[in-house]
Amino acid sequence: MLKCFVVMVWLKLDFHRGLYSKLSSGTLEAERLMKACGLCGLPSRRTFDRRFNNLAPDLKQRISTMAMLLCQQGIVDPSTVSTDSSLLKANGNIWHRRHMKRGILPCGNIDVEAHWGKTRCKGWVYGYKGCITVTALPPAVPIYASLSTANVDDTIFYPELVDCLPLETRFNVADTGFDSSELYATSRQRRVRLVTPVRVYKNTPPERVKLAEFYNSPMGKALYRLRSVSVEPFISQLKDLFPIDPLPVKGRRKADAYFLLSVLIYQLAVYLNHQTGRPHRHIKHLLNN
Repeated sequence: MLKCFVVMVWLKLDFHRGLYSKLSSGTLEAERLMKACGLCGLPSRRTFDRRFNNLAPDLKQRISTMAMLLCQQGIVDPSTVSTDSSLLKANGNIWHRRHMKRGILPCGNIDVEAHWGKTRCKGWVYGYKGCITVTALPPAVPIYASLSTANVDDTIFYPELVDCLPLETRFNVADTGFDSSELYATSRQRRVRLVTPVRVYKNTPPERVKLAEFYNSPMGKALYRLRSVSVEPFISQLKDLFPIDPLPVKGRRKADAYFLLSVLIYQLAVYLNHQTGRPHRHIKHLLNN
């Protein structure tokens, strides 16, 4: 069933309706897709919906497994990684705060499981937040991904993120949203150094002064500059390749699955390019664009 959803995202089909119509069309292409997906018969739409809703935990494990494979085969260098998050607009209309507080739905076509979040560049966004970690040294390839509602703080992702990092990882470069004493301690337990901008004031504790000194050192500055050539352009490329902003589905579980499927397909495309001798991140030609 997972192969069916990979086909759905890869071909940019409408959620379920487009996939079901494609597979039930009776054409030669539909027969090939059914065979490629390992289907002897066509499941009902309800079966597709039920399986898709429960897909996210399995996708996280598969993303981690693909990351391990990419590292083992020397396709990526996991010694330095970079982490960032991005707000993704929900499908449909927005739900204004004043209506949310009163539990009033002023119109239809609203994803009631989404929430409001704010960033410096986008301002207020009603939707979800995707957190991604990529290898900071070329090629920039995702090794961790997760999704939450837009109001969740970046620090919530971090413990799970650190557990998913390859053993070879020594530096994780992130923005000020990850500047937290708890996250530094969590990183040290995995022998990973978290590098974020740190400001020093008159009464700044000595341990934070040391963090600031490293960040302002030539090595710290060089590491932080990797964000601009790794995770930041990667998120832009992911949004360009897949319709995730705004998301094409409603509901937390469906949004989670669709976002993670996009990341997994990106990994698979990188691996395919490596096998065929193409540039790793030249992916657009592989998709139905």
